Amino acid sequence: MLHREGKGGLLGAYIAGFEWGLEKDYHVLCEMDADGSHAPEQLHLLLEEIEKGADLVIGSRYVPGGETVNWPANRELLSRLGNKYISVALGAGINDMTAGYRAFRRELLEHLDFEELSNAGYIFQVDVAFRAIKDGFDVREVPITFTERELGESKLDGSFVKDSLLEVTKWGVAHRSEQISDFTSEVSKIASRTVKDMELGPKATTAKNAVPDFVSEVSNLAKGTFKK
Repeated sequence: MLHREGKGGLLGAYIAGFEWGLEKDYHVLCEMDADGSHAPEQLHLLLEEIEKGADLVIGSRYVPGGETVNWPANRELLSRLGNKYISVALGAGINDMTAGYRAFRRELLEHLDFEELSNAGYIFQVDVAFRAIKDGFDVREVPITFTERELGESKLDGSFVKDSLLEVTKWGVAHRSEQISDFTSEVSKIASRTVKDMELGPKATTAKNAVPDFVSEVSNLAKGTFKK
């Protein structure tokens, strides 16, 4: 058990854990939520890919075989749309960039400059994966089951999503500026397909009505970033 004094934020907690593990000469380090959302018995799925040569393995909700349990439809939709947008914006080819169930090879963690990681909300999860992909590391996804937290309350809200999307939009502009003009139309298509593919039941109407708002927000973020 690693104890820290004061409040250094979630990113600070992760960095402290990574640095502790590297100092202990561990070759593989893993992260997961401690609120019951991630199943420890599925950790072997991530470690098996590390053994096959991956540098970073993400336990994904949104690849074939992955699933969410007891998650409100509106929050799942928000997560899916956000991850779809991130994938389009960054060209990362990863379905669940915000996932917090991961296994790292130490060489990747040693390569990262922790001081450069973004501390905007929980977007550092995206930042780490994006840096790994850009720098040529082997990043893979494996399907896992994500269960609605058993302890505590989620901090996922509109403000967090807006801040995170703005940060990602800035990265996207810098990384693939020649493709940014197609963001809005592409995200609109993806959002519609995502809603259609989800089994939302009685909340379907509410969720579908949220899509135009999401696309509008993305469009405004992109336009605002271009002006800067």
